[in-house]
Amino acid sequence: MVIMSAMRGSCAVLALLLVVSAGGIAIYAGRDTLTGKAYSITYSVSSSPEKPVNVAYGKSKGRYLGSREIEEHKENSARGNWQTEVVVASSQKAKVSAAPAPGATATCRILLDSSRILATSTSPAPGEPAVCTADLSGL
Repeated sequence: MVIMSAMRGSCAVLALLLVVSAGGIAIYAGRDTLTGKAYSITYSVSSSPEKPVNVAYGKSKGRYLGSREIEEHKENSARGNWQTEVVVASSQKAKVSAAPAPGATATCRILLDSSRILATSTSPAPGEPAVCTADLSGL
């Protein structure tokens, strides 16, 4: 009888801990719920001839419902071949632009998982920017 009472007490404590833990998880999940899909995106830029390029690109602020905005980043005077990897939520567009030096052309690419080309563009004329955009919602 004493053993049964102790087991019931242990079960009650365990149940209370589970309820408290579950409540803590529910509060946390309510504040920082994952949006679901996000993709590993590689932005790639090159110039011809190899001269400085001003690069602007976007990435997700986070994978949470409260942060659906795109942060814009700039890299001034990136030389020749430039590349970076970012995370972009599936509800957003991946975008990179490359403004080459006068007399040069730029090419940009957006790759999914470092291999699948989602977008590519080349400057329409020397000194003009190349702009790549990829809608991730359909992937």
